[in-house]
Amino acid sequence: MSIIPKNGRVAVIGGGVSGLTFSYYLSRLRPDLRISIFEKSNSPGGWISTERLKNTTDGKEIVLEKGPRTLRGVSDGTLLIVDILRQLGHGDQVEVMRSTSDANRKWLLDPSNNLVQTPNSLMSFVKFMASDITNGAIKSILKEPFQKPSDTPGKDESIRNFFQRRFGSAALADNILSAVMHGVYSGDISKLSINATLPRLVELEKEHGSLVKSMFKSMKKKKKTTTPTLSKQLAQYQSLISPSADMISLSQKLKKFPIMRLHDGLQVFPKILAEYLQRQSNVEIIYNSDVEKADLRGNLVVNGEQLSFNHVRYTSSTFGLAKMINDAELRRILNSFEHTTIFLANVYTKKKCLIPKGGSGFGFLVPIRNSNPECLLGVIYDSDCESDALSFFQEQAVPKAPYHKITLMMGGHFFNSRGIPSTGINLKTVKKVLSDILHVELSQFDNIIIRDEAKESDKMVNVTDNDLLISYNLHKNCIPQYNVGFLENVDKMKHLITQESRGHFTMGGTALGKLGVPDCVMNSFEDAVYLSQ
Repeated sequence: MSIIPKNGRVAVIGGGVSGLTFSYYLSRLRPDLRISIFEKSNSPGGWISTERLKNTTDGKEIVLEKGPRTLRGVSDGTLLIVDILRQLGHGDQVEVMRSTSDANRKWLLDPSNNLVQTPNSLMSFVKFMASDITNGAIKSILKEPFQKPSDTPGKDESIRNFFQRRFGSAALADNILSAVMHGVYSGDISKLSINATLPRLVELEKEHGSLVKSMFKSMKKKKKTTTPTLSKQLAQYQSLISPSADMISLSQKLKKFPIMRLHDGLQVFPKILAEYLQRQSNVEIIYNSDVEKADLRGNLVVNGEQLSFNHVRYTSSTFGLAKMINDAELRRILNSFEHTTIFLANVYTKKKCLIPKGGSGFGFLVPIRNSNPECLLGVIYDSDCESDALSFFQEQAVPKAPYHKITLMMGGHFFNSRGIPSTGINLKTVKKVLSDILHVELSQFDNIIIRDEAKESDKMVNVTDNDLLISYNLHKNCIPQYNVGFLENVDKMKHLITQESRGHFTMGGTALGKLGVPDCVMNSFEDAVYLSQ
């Protein structure tokens, strides 16, 4: 017997990438179902948001990413995204960067506001090891194989505690790994769960008793030539959704490129999905919809109207779900998950002066050890990523960007502990980062144009050759924090939902512990397959 009956009705709450991909898969697997997608805003994408401004001085577009903008690695979820775009006739949107590209260079900010390149060559390795970022690192690495494994294997702990325990020092975590966690989670390594964020390290300690030993064992293993195979999920996808796709060949091709982006911005993907779904007779997308109540049995109140469904898929924030339900224990767990707020500023100018000379790359991140009164998490060099792009399927170079464009990310766990500054203070901080860290002479510009993008309806701007554009957004509670105990709380949450809903309600999205866009896409596929049986 099917979990969802024939010709049943399904509600999807949230028109972000999780809700849209789930609807896409389910509509393909079960065309008999009627699917209603409820999105509170007036456009698809959720936190994936691309602003497109029209510059009246030259008639060209200024594309500003307000959320995720690139996808890394050849994960299964990334392959699904590429194939969906290809199947829907938009393969030309997929762009990649070679491993030798300048955009693949990454930097860390040291306590003196100097940029130090992370190693990608012998010379950069020598410079990296000579910097103070690695102070104490070599000694810690040499000590690691002699540290005892945990007395309670599998017990959750913070990233910082794990590294301090394994290496006898938190230097590696504070100096390097904390910067990576700022870039991914905007989180604090003294609170982020090692089990939720870096489970592979926990497995390696269990298997080998040492991270260094496991590294040497993997280096000693002779690489065997094996016939490429698909994971169970990719094989299912190819069989059930895209029979004409040669996913093995696609995977082999994508492995050559460490970074992927979309030509017109990452929000193109959810927009293409939404347009496709709206053309299907059994799918509807209702924008500006306020889901006021949900009882986990398929009953919703939307914009004051009582509606009933055979299944509800929830893909938005845990805070939002807590406001809809009556179950006190489930509401307590949902409200217990911490989130961070990000002040994001896109900076654009036709002058090539924002990215340091000789310091091109993907951008830089800021470790926790820095004093960092700016609450700066990192800076992304958008124009460098756009300049080094290749169209994926044709492997043709994209025209070089005749401008400089960067994105500043501020806040995260710093805002949680220090409070969110006023807009005025945040904008002063943006200018301070530009002048003091990136050494941009602000006096060279005739005008500095400031836009609060959340309040601007007019997408026309007038940016001349001597102007600087700063477009900002404050994203409140945008990134869930996978802190110590997170996975246990997720299990409790899922148990309570399963117990109460009896198959009428499931959750997807970042609330389950998978923050990356490809992870959300894969989770949507797996659950759609399960529910379609």
